[in-house]
Formats: sequence, structure tokens, C-alpha cells
Amino acid sequence: MSQLVPIEQGSIPASVRSHPVGDLSEESIRDEIKGWLQFITEEWTPLPDAEDDLRQRRSLIERWATADQSFRDSYDLRASFQISDPPAIESLSPLLEKRFICLAPVNRDTHPTNYTNLIKILIILYLGTAGTGGHPFSHAKAGDGPNPQLPTFIAADSNLEVAPQDLLAALYLQGADFRMVSMSRTGTVLFHNLSNKLWLVIDQAGLDTGRLMLLQFQPNGQSLLSTLRRPLNLGEAITFHKGQALGLEDIVEQDIGGPEHMNEPLDIRSPVLDILEGIAKRDELRFAGWGSRETWARDIEQCAPGYLGLEKSGREVEFELECLEELLK
Repeated sequence: MSQLVPIEQGSIPASVRSHPVGDLSEESIRDEIKGWLQFITEEWTPLPDAEDDLRQRRSLIERWATADQSFRDSYDLRASFQISDPPAIESLSPLLEKRFICLAPVNRDTHPTNYTNLIKILIILYLGTAGTGGHPFSHAKAGDGPNPQLPTFIAADSNLEVAPQDLLAALYLQGADFRMVSMSRTGTVLFHNLSNKLWLVIDQAGLDTGRLMLLQFQPNGQSLLSTLRRPLNLGEAITFHKGQALGLEDIVEQDIGGPEHMNEPLDIRSPVLDILEGIAKRDELRFAGWGSRETWARDIEQCAPGYLGLEKSGREVEFELECLEELLK
């Protein structure tokens, strides 16, 4: 599998809360967090053990969140805008921010249906850019990191579900990742470097209906806007987002990636060729007349060699995600 992010309950206490205001400019964020940056500049110390450093960073977040306001004000008043990152941030390796995420459990031993539904979604993504060519991430990846054709899995083996609106907290706050997480002058959490970034999320509802959620977040980690797209239609949305810098609001308003009736739930438990044929028969293709059962079968054999044979014999759960065709860098 691709990167697995484990969920640890209780690592960041409930006393640490998100900032109440989401609509903040970059300048406002810098002003809000300058006291926090002064605090970690003075209080963080380098530790050789990664686990010890993680505990230290979590402790700093909790200390700042639970301190008296006068304590935070003392740092804020003597802080200035910092041009360079403090050592607590510089000590971390460059962030590989991958914004293609699976939130649902997909262990094939404990959640075989989720696993096979995921396979079909990932396969259809390879077919979903008729007219533009290739997998949607072959031209415009959803962030950085290896294996762009596979999502980052958050607790893939766990029964603990993460809601899409809690995604940034699960990815960055629980790990006290100072590259993405800062604290405001009132002790609340802010996330930065989110400007016009699009997150592509597969949650449990997405696995059940064969769709991906497109999300944009505000600096306080709350969802600004979300919409759903079938994997067959994702490429168009990604192309316009990357090529024309369209935000999610424009994508929704202009029906980029198809209007609502072209992004209704799919019968994702059906064989993958039946799914595609059903879309075509209902006249729900973005490109009328595109493809046929024969061409889809040929393309699937190229991007997921051996899958159709396993599916035909009822053994699709045996297909390995690592067998999906790698995307060119």
C-alpha cells in the first residue's frame, strides 16, 4: 500500500481546539502565530530520538493551548514577524504533502468489500480522462509523494473512522507537524499553506457509492466547500484546477467534471465493465460515444494486469494494489 498514517487516540487532548474564524488572510495568519513561533523558538530543544521529539512537540501544543492568556501575550508582545522558520520547523525534513487520501478501512482480510470497491475506483481513474489522455495524476499530481496512483491510507487497518472534516487534524495535528500546524495568540489551532489546494478524499460513503470527494479547507481546518465526482469525471476537474487555477467554487458552479446527474452514486459492487457499460447506456458519459466494452477491457488489462480474470472468477480481492500501473514522474 501507499503511505499509511496511523491514528492515535488521545495523543492531542480535547482542550486543543481549532480557531473559531476560518476566513483569514496570510498576513492575518502570520500575525496570529508570531507569538507561537517565538514560543517554540525559545522552548523547543533538539532531541535525537524521533519519538521523544514528537512527545515534545505535542507537549508544546498542549502547553500553549492550556496556558493563561497572559502567558501567550508575553510571547506575542515581544515577537516580530520571522523571515525564516524557527529550528523546531527547520529540523523537520521537507514536507511531502499528498492530497489523495483514503479515510475508510480497506484491509482486505477484515473489510474485503471496501478493498474491492477501492480497486474499482482506482482502476476507473485510469480511464477517466477521455479527451485529455492518461490518468488524472499523470499530468497534475495531488501533491507530492511516491505512488501518486494510490491514496495515502489513514488507519487502513483500523475500525476508527475519520470524518472528512477532521482530515487535517488526523494528518498534521495528531503528529504535531509544525510544518503545517501553528497556534494562534488565543491558543487555537491554525493550518497554513492551504491556498487554493484541492484534496481528493475517499471515505466510507465514497467506497459505497463509487465517488470521490473534492474538498477545500480553511486555515482553521474546517471544510470550506466540498463536492462529489465519479472517478470517470475526476480528470476534467483536476485539469481545470491545475491548468486554469480554478478553485472548487468555480468547479462546482461551472459543472466541471459533469453536472449532478453524471455524478450520482454508482453500483460499485458490480463488475467494473458492467459499471462502465451502465454509465454509457444511461447517457452519462462526459464524452458521448466514448469507449466500448472491448476497449475498456483492453485498457484495464494494461493499467491493472490480471484484474479482470480475477474478477471473473470471483477472486478480485486477491488483486494487489501495487500491481496498478505506475504513473510516470
